[in-house]
Amino acid sequence: MKKIPIILFYIVLLNYSLLSQVQYDKNTVYKNLITKYGKINTIAVVLEESGNNLVLKAKRGNKYNISMSGINVISDGKTIWTYNPMIKNVVISNFVADMSGLTLDYFFFNVIEKLQPVALKTEVSTSKKKRLILELQAKDKNMEIQKVNLFINEKISNITAIEVTTKSNVQKWTIKNLDINKTMPDTLFLFKTPKGVEEIDMR
Repeated sequence: MKKIPIILFYIVLLNYSLLSQVQYDKNTVYKNLITKYGKINTIAVVLEESGNNLVLKAKRGNKYNISMSGINVISDGKTIWTYNPMIKNVVISNFVADMSGLTLDYFFFNVIEKLQPVALKTEVSTSKKKRLILELQAKDKNMEIQKVNLFINEKISNITAIEVTTKSNVQKWTIKNLDINKTMPDTLFLFKTPKGVEEIDMR
């Protein structure tokens, strides 16, 4: 009678061992990411870029609110306000899509679905944490983007970093917190000049 619990123990141990050795393929991982991130309408993220911490809230339609190094940049899709409270001025300009560059919100809203998986690698950090690196390339060879590396946690539930290689440079975002499809009022993407702040209108 005592042999039955022992047999069950080894069956459970074997199943656990098999699960821990599951090998993910690049297409499955990419499909899972597209299911989660491919059709999002809003994004709220805390990230690090070039040593600077940024807080980004964005909505489809080129609407965004960025806070970094004490400066606030807001767009309602037509107008951009760049507010610097330290020197008490706000620069107002027209939104021009071609001049906005590659931003994290643009990547999620417009780029991620235009990529295809090339390779999947596994990386182990010094703290023994495992993460996956999914290498992507543009489906359209005429795109400015040449390669994208998505760094993903072992459970394939979150993107922890994004590295984009274009024809001119390499850009990397380290993601500290990411929320998608949160309700965001349009007033978040409007700016009202505070009293005593100089307006510099470049429109």
